[in-house]
Order: sequence, then C-alpha cells, then structure tokens
Amino acid sequence: MICYLARLSTFVKDALAYRNAVRRRGCEAALSRAKRTQQTMSDEFVTVAKVGAIPEGEGATFPVGRRLVAVFYLDGEYHAIDDVCPHMGASLGAGHVECGVVTCPWHAWHFRVSDGTWTDNPKLKVDAFEVRVVGDEIQVRLPGGAEHDTPRED
Repeated sequence: MICYLARLSTFVKDALAYRNAVRRRGCEAALSRAKRTQQTMSDEFVTVAKVGAIPEGEGATFPVGRRLVAVFYLDGEYHAIDDVCPHMGASLGAGHVECGVVTCPWHAWHFRVSDGTWTDNPKLKVDAFEVRVVGDEIQVRLPGGAEHDTPRED
C-alpha cells in the first residue's frame, strides 16, 4: 500500500509539474501547433512527434486541433487516446502504463490505450484515434467531428 501511495504521489507531482511548465511557457508553442494542425483536421493525419520521442512503455501528450491527445508506445506500436481523464481532467499521457493500461495520475482510473475503454466499466470510453508512422513521423488522425472533449458511452 505504501509503495502504491508513493507511486501515486510521484504521478501527481509529475502531472502538476507538466501543467506548471505549460503555464510558464504560456502555451505559445502548443497554441501555434494547434492552429497549424486545425487547418487540416477533416479526417487527415497530423504529425505529432518523431519516432523515438516517446520511450517504450510510456506516453506523451500532444495538441491536435482543439484536442489534447495522449500517444503511447507499447511493444513496438503506437496508440492514441483522448488525453483528458473524464473523472477530473487529469492528463492520461502523464499516467503510468502497464500491460496496455494507463493509470490516471490523479485518481487511478484505468484506461486501455488500444481503445480508450475504462477497465472498471467498459461502457465508458475516452476517444481512441488511428495512429500511423510515415518515415520518422508519428501521425494521428481525429475523425471529422471529433474535435470536442466529451467521453462517450457505448
């Protein structure tokens, strides 16, 4: 239990550090990238990072249009889901990944990175997005109309 609490505390610190770093930068880089990619959002792939930018077994967050997308690299494959946890809005890209499941750093909700399913209640999902690698670029596609942040129930 103590080990779990220590890991959870580390995740919370990391999430807060990320949020504060983004605020310090004034989000200028993220907004600039979002404006550029928003122009090409109708069912097109958008480059989010270079191959190798996301370590094996980890995730990272990228702006795509008006969305934040968490991209994970597991077992040689990239997966992308909505970055925002529907519980309290924490960044899933900052969460711990184990066995194909990301743990929200704030309140330990678990989502499958392959399809966005909440493992405690499969009726609730965050959006999952198609990912491809072209050359050395990791690309994500948000389907038309997927630019809003709402979890869905199947």
